[in-house]
Amino acid sequence: MTYRLGAVALLFLMTFFSQPVLATDYRIAKGISVGQQHIKLTISPGERTFSGETTLVYNFSQPTDYIAYHSLGLTLSQIELRYRDKRIALPVVAPDRFDIVRHTLPFKLESNAELTIRFSGLVGGVDSVQGLYQVGGDDGQPILFTQFQEMEARRVFPGVDDPGIKTVFTLSLDIPADMQALHNTRPVNTQRHGDRQLIRFAPTPKINTDVLALAVGVFEAIPLRDAGVETTVYMPQSERQHVPAELGTLINQTIRYLSDYLDSPFPYDRLDFFIAPIGTLAGMENVSLIALNSNQLPAPDASQGDLCRFRKLIAHEVAHTWFGHTVTMQWYDDYWLNESFSEFFAAKVVNHHYPDNSACTYTPQVRAFGDDNQSAPALKRLVQTRADNEGTGALYYTKGRALLNMVQNHAGEARMKQAMRKYVRTYQGGHATTEDFTRLFPNSLRVDEIVQSYLTQSGYPLLSVNKHAEQLVLSQRSFQGEAGKHWTIPIEVHSWDGDKVSQHKLVLSEPSMSLKGINPAAAILVDPAGVGYFRSHDQSGNALFPLIQRTMANRLADMDNREALTKAGLLSYVQYIHGLTQLLRTQPADSLEASKALEVISDAFVAQIPASLQSQFTDFLQQHLPSHTTWQARLEQDSGGDWLLLYGVYLKSPEAIHFARQYMQRTPLAELKHRVSVLRVVAANSTDKEYRGLLRLFDTESRAVQEDLLNALGYVAGANQVTLFYDFLLSDKTRSFVIDYRFQFPLFQPALRAVAADYIQRHKARIQARIVDDQLQWFPYNFITGCSEQDSALVTRTFTSWLDIPGLEGKRDIVQAHINRCHKDTRRAREELAQLQAN
Repeated sequence: MTYRLGAVALLFLMTFFSQPVLATDYRIAKGISVGQQHIKLTISPGERTFSGETTLVYNFSQPTDYIAYHSLGLTLSQIELRYRDKRIALPVVAPDRFDIVRHTLPFKLESNAELTIRFSGLVGGVDSVQGLYQVGGDDGQPILFTQFQEMEARRVFPGVDDPGIKTVFTLSLDIPADMQALHNTRPVNTQRHGDRQLIRFAPTPKINTDVLALAVGVFEAIPLRDAGVETTVYMPQSERQHVPAELGTLINQTIRYLSDYLDSPFPYDRLDFFIAPIGTLAGMENVSLIALNSNQLPAPDASQGDLCRFRKLIAHEVAHTWFGHTVTMQWYDDYWLNESFSEFFAAKVVNHHYPDNSACTYTPQVRAFGDDNQSAPALKRLVQTRADNEGTGALYYTKGRALLNMVQNHAGEARMKQAMRKYVRTYQGGHATTEDFTRLFPNSLRVDEIVQSYLTQSGYPLLSVNKHAEQLVLSQRSFQGEAGKHWTIPIEVHSWDGDKVSQHKLVLSEPSMSLKGINPAAAILVDPAGVGYFRSHDQSGNALFPLIQRTMANRLADMDNREALTKAGLLSYVQYIHGLTQLLRTQPADSLEASKALEVISDAFVAQIPASLQSQFTDFLQQHLPSHTTWQARLEQDSGGDWLLLYGVYLKSPEAIHFARQYMQRTPLAELKHRVSVLRVVAANSTDKEYRGLLRLFDTESRAVQEDLLNALGYVAGANQVTLFYDFLLSDKTRSFVIDYRFQFPLFQPALRAVAADYIQRHKARIQARIVDDQLQWFPYNFITGCSEQDSALVTRTFTSWLDIPGLEGKRDIVQAHINRCHKDTRRAREELAQLQAN
C-alpha cells in the first residue's frame, strides 16, 4: 500500500529528515547490510550522462533510526522507503564528506526495508578510469567500461559501497539496440523496443561492489578452449588485439595450482576477460570479467622478461578469486590481504609452471624500497576516504608480498600452506582481517609481531653486523635514520668457515643482539634466500661469503643492497661502479646480473650524476666497459635492449647509434626487437628535422607501436625537441592515451630539466585541460629523478601556481624531500667523481 501523510505530519517529517546528521563515522553502521540490490541503468555510449533506478533490500541486525548509502557525483531524485507495507517519500539529502547519505527516521527500522532511488550521473573521459568511463579514443564506436575499485561504484549508482558488505546484484541495462553489453553474469532476457534494448542479467553471486563490472559497445568475442573453465575473451572491435596463444593455458594452470594448494575449488562457472586500453591500470579482478589492459599483452617476439611479467599478471588476477572474491578484506585498511596475497600466489604459479622463466618473481622487496620512505604511508593505517590510500598501490604488490615471502621463509613452506588453507576455509564467502590471518600461526613464531611491525610503519631497517668483544653483533636501525622505529625481523644467517655452511634462524626485535653460536671469524651471509625486507651492512671485516654458495635471488638482492649502501654514502661509489663494469666484462652478457648492472649504470645518468659530472662519468665507464661491435647478435638476447640503451643513449657510442639507425631503416617498426630501446637511441641522437620525422610515425602504426613511440620519443636530443615532444603529448593525436607520466622522459636528462620545467610552468592550462585533477595532483612526480639543489628549486618554481589542485602540494613536498635526500646521500659519489676529473 502507499503510505500517505497529512500536511502537518509531512511538514514535520521533512523538517526532521533535513536535520544535519551529527554522525561522523566514515563507515555505514555494521548493523546495516544489503542482501540484494537491483540496478537499472540507461546508457548511450557517446553521451556524457546516464540515468538509472536502483532498489536496495536492507537487512538490520539491530534496530536503527536511519538508513544510509553511498553516492558520489550523482544527482538523486524520487527516494522512496518501503517498510512494513508502507511507502515513505524521503527528501534528497547531500552526502557527507565520506560520500554517505543518511536519512534520519522518526521511527526504528527493525526488519527488512527497501529503498528505491532514481538518479543520473556523468560518464568519465578516457583519462579518468573511475566509475563509468570511456575506453579508447574518439574515433570509431565509443566503448564504456567501469572501474569500481576502490570506492568508485558510488559514482555509478547509490549503494552500500563497502568491502565489508557483500550483496547479490541484479543488473538491467537499457542501451542502443546495435550495441552489446558485458557484465559479471550472462544475460537472461533481452527485450527490443525500436532502436533500444533492455538486457537483464542473471543475479551475481554475493560479492562486494569493488568487483562489479559492466561494458557497453561492440565487441569481438574469442572463446578459449583450454582454460579449464568456460572462458571468452572480449575486446572492442575497433581495438582488436592479438590474444596470446598461451592465455587459456595460463588460466588453467593458475586455477589448478591454487585449487590444489588451498584445497579449495574454483567457485564460479566461467571466467571471461575484457581486453582494452584501460588507462593506467594493468588489470582488474572483476568477478568473472577480468579487465586486462591491451598494453600488457606480450608481442609475438616478446622477451623472456615480458613473458614472465605477463604470466604473473594473469596469475595475479585469477588468484583474486580466492583473495578478494571468496575471502574479502573487512575494510581498506587491510587492502594487502587482497593484493599482496594475490601477488604472492602469482609468483608461486610462475615458479611452479615456468621455473626457467621466473626471474620477474625474484626479490619483490627490491622494487619496494624506492617507494617505501619517510613520505610513504604505512600499509595498514586509518583509511576513511579514497585519498587515504593514494601513493600506496605499488607497495601492496611489492612490500606486502615481500613480507609474505619473509614469513614463509621464517615459518616454513609446510606451515605457510597449512595457514593459507585454514584462512580460505575459515573465511570463505565472508571477510577477514590481518589479525585473522596472523593468529593461524603458533604464538612461538611471533608472526603477529613481525607482520604488525612491517604493516603499521613505513620504511625498513638497516641491519649491521659488527664485532664486539670477540663476538659478532647484529643491530638494527631505520635505513632512513628515523628515530623511534624498530621492527621484529625474522632473519636467516649462513656462516662459512672455509669448509661448510652453517644455518641459523633468529628473530631480531631489540636494537641489537649477539650472534651466539656463530664463529666470529666466519664469513657471514644475512638473508641467503634473498627475501629479507631490510638492507644489511657487513662491518665485521671478515672474508666475503663465497659467491658459489649464493642463490640467484640472493645475488640479485645483494647487488641491489650494495647499490643502496653506495647511494647512502656507506660504500665507495667509484668502487661500486667499477665492480659493475668488471661484472659486465666477466659475466655472460645475457645474465640476470648483467641486466641489473646495465640498469644501475643507466639509471645513474638519470638520478645520481649531475650534468656537470656526466662527461667524466662517461669517460670512466668507457675505460672500463667492454666494447661492442656485433650489435645485431646482441639484440637477439633478452638484455640486448639494455646494452643498446646504455651505449647509444648515455655513452653516445657511434657504433651503437649507427646500428640503431640502420636497423630501424631496414626493419618495419612492428618487427623491431627491443623496439623502445632502438627508438630511444634514434630519438636521443636525432636532429630536429629527423625528430619531426619520428613524430610522424605515430600516424601510421598500430596502437602497440604508438605506445612504444610515446615511451621513446621523450628521450630528446635538445631544447627544441622538448617543446616538440610536449606539444605532441598535448595534441589531439594522443587523446586516447595516458600522457601524465610521460612528461617525465625529458626530465630524465639533468641538462634539460630547466627547459622541461619552463614548458610545464608556461603551459599549466593546457596540461590541466587534458589531465583530470585526481591524476594531476601526481604531476610533480615527473620530477622524482632530480637529485640536486637546482632540481629542488625547479620544483618550487614550476608548481607555485598549481597549489589550488587538491592534493598536489603534498605530492610536491614529497618529491622535494626525495630530491633533497638524494642530493645529500650522493655527496660522496659527487666528490669521488670530481676527484677522478682532478686526477
